[in-house]
Amino acid sequence: MISELTQDPKITDLFILRNDFHNIRVAFKKKYVATREDEYYLSPSKVNREELVEAVGTGNFSRLPPLLAGALEKIERIYSSEKKIPLVDTILDEVYFSHSLQVARQAKCEFLEKIFLIQIDLTNIRTFLRLKEMAKGRDALSNRLISGGVLEREDFLKSFAGSVESFVDSLRFKDYYEILRSGMEHWKKSGSFSFLEKLFDDYLLNFAKKAKYISFGIEPLIGYLVAKEMEVKNLRTAIVGKFNKLSAESIKGRLREVYIASRSH
Repeated sequence: MISELTQDPKITDLFILRNDFHNIRVAFKKKYVATREDEYYLSPSKVNREELVEAVGTGNFSRLPPLLAGALEKIERIYSSEKKIPLVDTILDEVYFSHSLQVARQAKCEFLEKIFLIQIDLTNIRTFLRLKEMAKGRDALSNRLISGGVLEREDFLKSFAGSVESFVDSLRFKDYYEILRSGMEHWKKSGSFSFLEKLFDDYLLNFAKKAKYISFGIEPLIGYLVAKEMEVKNLRTAIVGKFNKLSAESIKGRLREVYIASRSH
């Protein structure tokens, strides 16, 4: 187990817990709404698939870890009144990232904390752009933003009345400006978010690569775990691309960067 490689398994467990939260999404959607046949469960996870599916199906969460049981109770309560699956996704993200930041800060691991802060910011940027594209209102954005990132919640809300271009320009002196500028240019030409999604993931991986230059500490392991997640995304991208009969060039353009580049001889 990866958790055995560190003296603080709570840290590495965060990367396993991510799969549990994904699996909750899948099980919950299968219970309440029609889902695509290609919805999949991920492993490894803290709770096995059969136990999770049974808990979601019966509504009895007593055998689940408190964090997951609390998340399920919350989304059941919200969905019973709102009947909006996107809110379920946001709540699960909120619970997961809040817990992850708490663990990172308790461990005094600034590198891991920064990983999650980046993920929160990029998730909120993605939500902002997609809701703008869908011509949703400010209230929709307010309900979907995740708390705790570096970019302020109020800044997103203030920018929502303006254009996407003005929003990107407002980030001119922020870390994400260049990837947003480049990604938005591609989006205008192609009408697809796929390249922007790739740039988001590449940004996160490039930050994780800094761990290679840290000799002591848990940072190299964290970098490795982030890299493994990107490898899984690349594999999934290639398989889906092949299934949809995309050209090799098109598939290659969607692949994320790799953690360790091959060396020329």
